[in-house]
Amino acid sequence: MKRKNVRAWRIVRGGVAVLCGVLAVVIVCLSLQRVAQAITGTVDVAQAVPAPGQAYVFRFDPLVKSFQTFTVPTVGAGPLSVDVVSNAANLDVWFTEPRANRIGRLTYTDTADHVFREYAVGMGSGPMNLVADGSGEYIWFTARHGNWIGRLAAATGVVVTFPVPTADSRPAGVDLAPDGSVWFTEMAADKIGHLVVTTTSDYNVTEYPVAGTGTDVGLYDVAVWSNDYVWVAETKTGVVRRLKVADGRFIWTSGLGADDYPYDMVVDSGRNYLWLTERDDDQISLVELTSLNIINSFDIAPTPNFHPTGLTMLGSDQFWFAGQGGGQVGQMVYTSPTDYDFQFFDLPLSGLWTMDVVFDPSDKLWMVAYSPQRIFLPLAVRK
Repeated sequence: MKRKNVRAWRIVRGGVAVLCGVLAVVIVCLSLQRVAQAITGTVDVAQAVPAPGQAYVFRFDPLVKSFQTFTVPTVGAGPLSVDVVSNAANLDVWFTEPRANRIGRLTYTDTADHVFREYAVGMGSGPMNLVADGSGEYIWFTARHGNWIGRLAAATGVVVTFPVPTADSRPAGVDLAPDGSVWFTEMAADKIGHLVVTTTSDYNVTEYPVAGTGTDVGLYDVAVWSNDYVWVAETKTGVVRRLKVADGRFIWTSGLGADDYPYDMVVDSGRNYLWLTERDDDQISLVELTSLNIINSFDIAPTPNFHPTGLTMLGSDQFWFAGQGGGQVGQMVYTSPTDYDFQFFDLPLSGLWTMDVVFDPSDKLWMVAYSPQRIFLPLAVRK
């Protein structure tokens, strides 16, 4: 009799436990739904926790220090690069989705009027970085795993691909020259590529090796100032090189450090400077364009492992940068190598990797970020 009572009690207790568990799941789901509704709106949920792999486009107003948040439809997209095209009635914010093999597009009129579109660009292509041409007619991007340069027509979404001659070159950075030609880096081949397109079937790719045979310098970003000069940075050596297109010759400087990982570069022609972020050394460095002498390196990390990535200019004295490790966007106001000031702004959502930044014509800052996906391995149970 006692045993039956005990079993009955266990059954009741088990039922209560199950019911409590179900209620707990319902409460969590409702809570997550409220958070999701908050984040897909126009923000200001302070430091809410996003789902793993969720990606976002942010709009930041530097005057009032406020964010607007737009959730990328595809989870796990991992946006890496962003550019903005201004149209008559709206903005098109373009970004790469390397983990989803897509190019994303946010058409923005105002906070209440925006729409996402995503363009598939080929399975396994891994689009890395992009840049819009001056008219906004085409978006050019590198396909790291596809080993080609892509051109997406904004009006139709049609993608045309231009193969890189060197196999497995891993094209990464991309920039446009004033004449409309395309410069790109080949991260695994130690080369810079120059693509000149006349028609989709009439084009030419010229490659410039930057180092000797058997080297591994890890070229990533490329910055074009004119039709005559191109700058590239080596992530594995800390070297910045300048190519004179007319004779195919490079000059270079060292001193950043082999572990600094120069990531993004901006040409400041007004001061004759080249600015760049050093992702692994938490610095912004200032390089003189002609000599490539390093003028100064500025420590920017407000927190350990800030990892500055994307970099952009506003006017002649403001530099804004993304923090991959800090979940922030930073501002540097520069007057001279000894007179400068930093500010940092937390994204509305915690734990994000901020990857790239760009200004629109109304001086609003756009950025892409995502929550890194965490992999939980099963525990090994000892018997």
